[in-house]
Amino acid sequence: MTGRIASAQILRHPRVAGHRAKRQHSTGSMKTQASLLTTIDPELIGMSLPGSSLMSMFANQAAFDRPESRAAAAGINLSPAQAIVDPHGRVLAHARTGGMMNTQRHTLWNGTRLFRFGRSNQSPQEVARGGWWLETREFERLVSFANAHGIYLGLAMRLLCRVPPEWNDATQLVRARAAYSLLAWRGLADTVVTPIAGGLGTLRLPHPNEISERRLHQLYIPGLAEQSPIEPAISIERVFALDPKTSVEGFLYL
Repeated sequence: MTGRIASAQILRHPRVAGHRAKRQHSTGSMKTQASLLTTIDPELIGMSLPGSSLMSMFANQAAFDRPESRAAAAGINLSPAQAIVDPHGRVLAHARTGGMMNTQRHTLWNGTRLFRFGRSNQSPQEVARGGWWLETREFERLVSFANAHGIYLGLAMRLLCRVPPEWNDATQLVRARAAYSLLAWRGLADTVVTPIAGGLGTLRLPHPNEISERRLHQLYIPGLAEQSPIEPAISIERVFALDPKTSVEGFLYL
């Protein structure tokens, strides 16, 4: 199969993971934060943002303002090792493997609830420092899609968010809240093109956005890994364990 372009197809399964996830971890209640006002007067805001001595309306403002943050949201790999270069080593282009289309600036106010799927080699805290998230409304749509089609939640995530097994084995689900107001890029999943594990060719997952039922807005929140681990920008509420096998049952490389 080496060198082939594979298309993944999703088959139905009679059980739904949304009702199978087990509660694994719970943190204490989040500390109440002072409301953010449309001013940067420290006395009015009443708090300091993590990672900086300067006051800002958003905890990740600096990271969001970098041009590479939008490129990352669009699935563009800016790593020099992955760049397309000429014989002299000069960068000609960067590969685009997935990400989102039509990204727009989006505000997440203090207290916004968020959901993120994590890998088996990550702690919940490491998962919470990653960039890709869903808001409550979109997560509820994901659960409804899984229920309607009789598939597990992890498999529904792969189908609507376009996340192949090569990127995430989906062994945990983190539910959290924004501890500070944040900026994010918001958009719809784009087509994914990525190598298949084991060197078995290239996987292509066309985006499903022409089908209204499958249009799911995602978030990319830049700079979370740069925030202080003592005062993280994302406060974990609960962590649910997921069976990784259920997220690949019916996921076929054809």
